[in-house]
Amino acid sequence: MVIHIPEFDEAQHAYVIDGKPAPGVTSIISACLGVNPFWTKEGRESGRATHLAIHFYAQDDLDYDSLDEATKPRLDAYIKFCEDHQWKPDLIEQPLYHPTLRYCGTPDQGQLDRAVVDFKNGPHLPQHALQLAAYANMLPNPLQYERWGVQLLDIGKYKLEPYKKQTMTADFNTFNSMLNVWNWRKKWMRG
Repeated sequence: MVIHIPEFDEAQHAYVIDGKPAPGVTSIISACLGVNPFWTKEGRESGRATHLAIHFYAQDDLDYDSLDEATKPRLDAYIKFCEDHQWKPDLIEQPLYHPTLRYCGTPDQGQLDRAVVDFKNGPHLPQHALQLAAYANMLPNPLQYERWGVQLLDIGKYKLEPYKKQTMTADFNTFNSMLNVWNWRKKWMRG
């Protein structure tokens, strides 16, 4: 199985393929739909803390007692999700890119040959189906993957939003249209 990994500048959250900047999935979607209204400073900080806790937990390298009290229930929700779905990720926040379409993204987690998952502190939004379709299409045999949006609640529970395999092609086509718009804007609307 070949997985394509771009260069990634974490501080700038910028992707590079063959020495050239490349767009990311969330930037492409935001350029077409606008910024997620839940993407506030507090939301970013809470999401970052949750993702770090999940990341270290999934790698068996978490000191639970070091977490702030607001993050613990969301991590508990993640742990419950893992137990309920026998979830053990093969990919944990691994930057990837599509070799033909030359876009990048970092899925929260993936279980090869099973599912691609995105964890959110905020509610499910329709564009999450597009985001997960774009992530799945960076992997070999993208139609085999389930796409799951998982909202981690601050009460230690989660809400699973499975996106239908039957809509995968349509969702990816919509994302690809957004990518085309993003590329057009980059070419013709500089500055």
